[in-house]
Amino acid sequence: MTVQFGFSLQGRGVLAGREAITTLAKRADALGYDSIWVTYRLLIPFRTRTAYPYSSTGAFPLGTD
Repeated sequence: MTVQFGFSLQGRGVLAGREAITTLAKRADALGYDSIWVTYRLLIPFRTRTAYPYSSTGAFPLGTD
């Protein structure tokens, strides 16, 4: 069994543009990554009733924009 490595590209922000994604994908290919993923949709609520469990403040780290 061979271990395969991949990573997820940004779906928003500076690294979500066409040029950045193309550059990162080409670099991943050159480095021998087996796969890359791009988020198709990401829904982030404006308000929540519970704290986000993976940050010390309880806030979602990327904000709603």
